[in-house]
Amino acid sequence: MTFGACGGVLVMSGDARLNAAWKCIYTTGGETHHPDLLEEDRVWIALTEAGCRS
Repeated sequence: MTFGACGGVLVMSGDARLNAAWKCIYTTGGETHHPDLLEEDRVWIALTEAGCRS
């Protein structure tokens, strides 16, 4: 099951808002934070995908 199919429109809407915020922080937060942000993004994706499989 995909991330979008798991939670429907509400999940997709929240994910879109989160992506917009993440991009804003990533582009304005300075390059020293990029590795941390990317790692948090990987963790978030793994958690959401695991939640949809259970």
